[in-house]
Amino acid sequence: MKKTLRFSLLALLALFGMGSAMAEDIIWQEDFSSYKADDVPSGGTYNYVCTDNGTNLTKVYNANNVGGTSPELLIGKKNNKATNPNVLGTFSATINLNGKSGNMALSFKANGILTIEVIGGTLGDNTVTGNDYIYPISNASGTLTIKFTNNTSSNIRIDNIKLYQGTAKKPAGLSWGKVSASVTLGNEDESYKYIPTLQNENQLNVTCTSSDTNVATVTNSGEVTVVGVGETVITASFAGNDEFEAAEVSYTLTVKGQQQGGDTPTAGQTPETAISVSEALAIINQLADKATTSETYYVKGTVSSIKEISVGYGNATFDLGDGSTNNLTAYQLKGFNNEKINNANLFKVNDELIVVGKLQKFVDNDGGITPEIKSGYIYSVNGQTEDNTPSPEETVKAGKVGLDAENPMTVDQALAYINDFPANYKTEGKYYVEGKVTAIEEISTKNGNATFTIAASQINAPRRASFSELVAYRLKGLEDQAIVEDDYLKVGDEVVVCAQLQNYKDEKAELSGGYIYKKVTTGIQAITVDDAKAPVYSLDGRRVDESYHGVVIKNGKKYVK
Repeated sequence: MKKTLRFSLLALLALFGMGSAMAEDIIWQEDFSSYKADDVPSGGTYNYVCTDNGTNLTKVYNANNVGGTSPELLIGKKNNKATNPNVLGTFSATINLNGKSGNMALSFKANGILTIEVIGGTLGDNTVTGNDYIYPISNASGTLTIKFTNNTSSNIRIDNIKLYQGTAKKPAGLSWGKVSASVTLGNEDESYKYIPTLQNENQLNVTCTSSDTNVATVTNSGEVTVVGVGETVITASFAGNDEFEAAEVSYTLTVKGQQQGGDTPTAGQTPETAISVSEALAIINQLADKATTSETYYVKGTVSSIKEISVGYGNATFDLGDGSTNNLTAYQLKGFNNEKINNANLFKVNDELIVVGKLQKFVDNDGGITPEIKSGYIYSVNGQTEDNTPSPEETVKAGKVGLDAENPMTVDQALAYINDFPANYKTEGKYYVEGKVTAIEEISTKNGNATFTIAASQINAPRRASFSELVAYRLKGLEDQAIVEDDYLKVGDEVVVCAQLQNYKDEKAELSGGYIYKKVTTGIQAITVDDAKAPVYSLDGRRVDESYHGVVIKNGKKYVK
């Protein structure tokens, strides 16, 4: 049975001997660093077993995290097809405890709620902080089998799994703040401000290295000296001690520009030698239909029109011009440093951009030709090569509400976030939201879910100028289980849901991909229907007279008086 209650500090102290200073003794750990992308962990020392929903989803996934690329295990979502609804994604390990027994703890990181089963021990209630989970395990002995199951309708990634006894070590807290950086040789004073600074919040004894000292060298404090053109990986390592875990974080540094010998870079091969839109069009005109250059070019121009800046897909499609009559279409380019765009207002018409990518003579099905730059990214906007605007997800997390069931966000708070989301943006993580059911669109026992509305305190705002309703879309029931009762919810019920926040096509503010974590039935049980003089009820189920103003229910329908 899935545990979601917070385990108290006193209970944790009792678990490990009333706060004794017993050092961390790691029994089993797995961060999937020994696997390549798309590998499926199987067998080995711990008899790993993976299953998925029948579409090969459970596999190792390379995630681009701040501080470097991190392999994680993606556990596939539940198969929602009616023909095979019980096929789930799982990952299990069997650990020989080698004589160890008694109280232990299981910790891991996950971006969703997994069901945990233990054979050979007793699983306690978990503690959750953001994406960090800790489960106490008692009465363990002999062999322990731990199984992670994804019962949700969204894929879940898991990483940094650890089974241990004693007091867990703290994370080292090392980070470069980005996964890549680019500088220009010969322009160090300007370029150096784009080189990441090592974040070492615990002031640990760190060793820094450069994979190619002919490109750049680095001191142990993280100070970089550029030497020559090329690419190198800058790494900060900490060996670990009794208090902090070992850690290693890296970023890729690309040094471009003039060679030390004084050779002049080819036009279009560096930001400083970026070619104009007219020059790019001349190159494309020499290409055969549908052909693409093998070289990558930097192109400088002014935004003449914007087709789309998609935070959902992390790219943008727009037109660049330079005063000539023709434009160059920038097709699905990523943002700064070749990373996903997380700011829907990254640039506007008439902004000056330098973009980098391959040039193509695109031919559509009707024979129309479009000159494009594609397979690339935006190098700069009006001379700026960094965007410090937090992503919508980062903004939600910074609010520090909704991260756990004990501190859910209100409907108003959820709407405030979603109002600022670009169209079609949906958070990766799930958040807890509390509110009162004001309307029920559907309770589907066939699909095992419910669609209903929980309203904000201000319900008369113009639609989309400020979303006024929050739609819980096809949520499962308690403990993420299928809903099987036609009257599972009633208007007026108080609920806490766990779901992703979404701006659906700029039309609706939604809670989706989740379930009802808690519900308290306080709603109206019966309302007289087909009667113009039927009684009127407030949303908390009280009968009110005609002098009442606000949201009311009459004849089973909600409206504003």
